[in-house]
Amino acid sequence: LTQRKRLRVVTRYVNGIRGTLTGHLVAFDKHMNLILRDVLEVYSLRCTTERGTTTNLDQELARRQQPVRQRHLRHMMVRGDNVVLVYFSESERSAYPQTS
Repeated sequence: LTQRKRLRVVTRYVNGIRGTLTGHLVAFDKHMNLILRDVLEVYSLRCTTERGTTTNLDQELARRQQPVRQRHLRHMMVRGDNVVLVYFSESERSAYPQTS
């Protein structure tokens, strides 16, 4: 907390990876709930298909075809259930190109 380094947090959906958050850690607790400041979120939208009509592989391929979205937030609270991985970010911003 005192080093002011940026963290990268990988978040999940129920059945897959949602995206990454890059920001400064403000607080955390034993459940891995996080409060981040100056957050850049890079995520992909969830595929909406009817159950039983396609396989998991088809759904994953469709998800990868969708564009990646980004947004900047001043503060964000992340529930610990959605956290997959937390690590120090090598670069200040995401590796994805900026979108407008």
